[in-house]
Amino acid sequence: MRDVIEGRRRAKDVFVEWNPQNVPWERDAPDSVKGASRAERRRAASAHIRTVVTPEGWKLCWSDQDKSQLFNLRDDPGETHNPFYSGQLRSVISSLMEKIQRWQEATGDSVKLG
Repeated sequence: MRDVIEGRRRAKDVFVEWNPQNVPWERDAPDSVKGASRAERRRAASAHIRTVVTPEGWKLCWSDQDKSQLFNLRDDPGETHNPFYSGQLRSVISSLMEKIQRWQEATGDSVKLG
């Protein structure tokens, strides 16, 4: 890690795999949870999500059912602005989706993402 921090070695992409779990707290969470409806919470809880975080600071959370998310962690470390649907970063999104697809192929992950 020190080599990465001091610039002697390039950091690698980090991949995260989320597979839904039907646990009671997700189904039965109170309606007050961050303003999300029960249907929205159920959809989010049942979504398969694949995430890539790059050394350049991009984070893409690509979902098969729920809304996908894109963040620039260098400019927005609190992940408050999701430009995924703005249409302005199509090349960044395409590149990150390709990274996830290559990772899925390499790991045998057959989940089809939207």
